[in-house]
Amino acid sequence: MNTVRFWEELCANIMPAFEQILYDGWLLRFAGGSANNNNSVWPLYTGELPLAEKSTFCERQYAARKYSCCFRLAEIPGHDAIAALLTERGYVEENPNLLLVNPSVDGPKAEITELARDEWLETAFRIDPVDNPDLKGWQGQVFSRGVLPQRFAVIMRQGQACAYGYSTQQGNILWLNELWVQPELRGQGIGTHLIQGLLHRGREDGAQIAGLAVNESNIGARRLYKRIGFVPRYRYGYWELAEE
Repeated sequence: MNTVRFWEELCANIMPAFEQILYDGWLLRFAGGSANNNNSVWPLYTGELPLAEKSTFCERQYAARKYSCCFRLAEIPGHDAIAALLTERGYVEENPNLLLVNPSVDGPKAEITELARDEWLETAFRIDPVDNPDLKGWQGQVFSRGVLPQRFAVIMRQGQACAYGYSTQQGNILWLNELWVQPELRGQGIGTHLIQGLLHRGREDGAQIAGLAVNESNIGARRLYKRIGFVPRYRYGYWELAEE
């Protein structure tokens, strides 16, 4: 459980793709071309084939589906060599993230409102609209492929949802995702309330450890997670061709 590879495998399970290919230790994930998590190459194991050959195979697979080829690299042995090869090919790292782990889910009980998956999705897109409405349907497809237990929660204020998030549990590990609070209400403890509520429900389901990912540049969120007990475990990033 302490290895980076363990956590990468867990993340792949928690964020399912529509289609996957395991090629000489590399996991190629495809999900309609939206979101790097579900549409990228995860080099989980070293394998036997030359890196250049494997990278070319990956590029052709994504090109055949008319997707951009993206590689997710973390602090796993061998990833430095992959990064060097990708740099030669014109790739650059985008969107670096940190995976945070909380060794305990203990804490105060906090009340949250749980919703059915589809109702939660409608609520989330209503209070936090996005430029592309098709993303709601895509997100619903991603959720429908999940096989691990999930809880979908919102925080209510004056009868209206003002924050949302969901959790996925694998064994005794609780993963938190899509944590969001309306901008004008941030700094009032609502985010803390949401996280503590999800941790409490996870604890009731047998969770002992929690994890989440945060963009490396999101200082405010990182400060919040640190106060609750989350500490950095490792850094990962997505490598894409510079012109894309």
